[in-house]
Amino acid sequence: MTAVGDIHSLDAYIRGKLLDHSSWQKGERVLRDGITPSDVDVVWDNRGYAILGELSSQFSEWRSLDTGQRQTYEALIVGDRHVAALLRHHGAVYNGKKIDSRFDVVAFQIMLWHGGRFHVSEVFLGHERWSRFVFRWYENSPGMRDWFVEKVTKNVSRETLAMGETLG
Repeated sequence: MTAVGDIHSLDAYIRGKLLDHSSWQKGERVLRDGITPSDVDVVWDNRGYAILGELSSQFSEWRSLDTGQRQTYEALIVGDRHVAALLRHHGAVYNGKKIDSRFDVVAFQIMLWHGGRFHVSEVFLGHERWSRFVFRWYENSPGMRDWFVEKVTKNVSRETLAMGETLG
């Protein structure tokens, strides 16, 4: 019996991830600018307030991600309800292990839309802070988002934001 959140069929899950988008750039008709489909890795929804997550074994900052991948998240978070989280994990998948979306996150950065533009937080380190953020998102999504808006739109020192009064 599987628990809530467990992968029910590992074989089916793996087959579902083996997507080949290269045909969009082959043949007589191709998408402009080398465009291929993108995806969102994980979503946490709290009654219409969503955290959209991108898992990466390499990057902790949104500016390091490929332009198309970042633009996908930007398109999805315009408005005042959602945030995107870039989640760097320690690469368990390369050791033949599943990535635990809670405990394998070693760093994360939040991106949100406010005042007609995108803002990013400082990079937060540690799965403890990541867990704290997600639990607080479920306790009070609008309040948690407002906390980030306040921190990223004011001239808060990098050290203060990295320490995070709420996430500290």
